Amino acid sequence: MADLYQLFTKDYRNVLEPLEFFIHARRAEAKRIIRRHGGVVVDTKAAAEIIVANPDNRTFGVLTTKYALAGNKKTVESLESIEEWVKNEHVVYACVKRRRTGGRKPGT
Repeated sequence: MADLYQLFTKDYRNVLEPLEFFIHARRAEAKRIIRRHGGVVVDTKAAAEIIVANPDNRTFGVLTTKYALAGNKKTVESLESIEEWVKNEHVVYACVKRRRTGGRKPGT
């Protein structure tokens, strides 16, 4: 079994450094999970690598689009994604899915 306390780390020049999270919807459960598994909760989105937000809230889509279009290395994840990472002992970032908002389908 992998060392759960080091799950949220990155290898920087052969030194493990903690991943930095910003919790958009201040949730004690998210903070506990992140800290327990080696991550750090920061106070600003600018300092974070991963933003944890509620996917049922409109803000989630706005944040996802903002960072995907900017080409930033930041990612927006749900608490459920973070829990899956812990369960699977592996960090897998969510892919940004863009919806077509109307018009004809290509090729028709």
